[in-house]
Amino acid sequence: MSSAPQGTCVQPPAGGRLAVVSGGGTGIGRASAAALLVAGCHLLLLGRRRQLLESAVAALGAEAGDRWVGSRVVDVSEPSDVAELASHLRATGRRVDVLVNNAGSPAASTHGDKGLAALSSSWLETYRANVVSAVLLTSGLEPLLTRPGGRVVLLGSTAGLTGGASPAYVAAKAALHGWVLTLAGRLGRTASR
Repeated sequence: MSSAPQGTCVQPPAGGRLAVVSGGGTGIGRASAAALLVAGCHLLLLGRRRQLLESAVAALGAEAGDRWVGSRVVDVSEPSDVAELASHLRATGRRVDVLVNNAGSPAASTHGDKGLAALSSSWLETYRANVVSAVLLTSGLEPLLTRPGGRVVLLGSTAGLTGGASPAYVAAKAALHGWVLTLAGRLGRTASR
């Protein structure tokens, strides 16, 4: 196994495909990373919680064989964090072959019963965590995306179509659906899913 020290991002190897997975420390993000590892990709896991990333790097690294597994603590809803990540990857000269936008969070159920300020805060935070995070990460790493053949994946939710969650979460996931359509038109069929 050729893996980075846990919880850090060192230079990924020059060869092979690199997958960057936001929210890669747990749940769907970690499962997506595991599938990409099986498919032969090196992995760079992103997330806000160092301990969860370290645990994911250790577990996935144990299965990596000759593939590299690293992580970086990044809040992908913060422009400065994404800019720093992009700068780091650009400095390594490494292209991104697969970008999985998984970071997000459900909203606290607020219906105005706690006041309009709380309602506004809940909606804005949910939109930032689920939509702005994907927009920033994709935009920040787009210049590093392998062309042709790179992939951008946005993980949505059926809640965006069915309404089966809090209103703020439903609206945020529906917004992702609309944005990926415009992204596909700009990047072409070879980069977005």
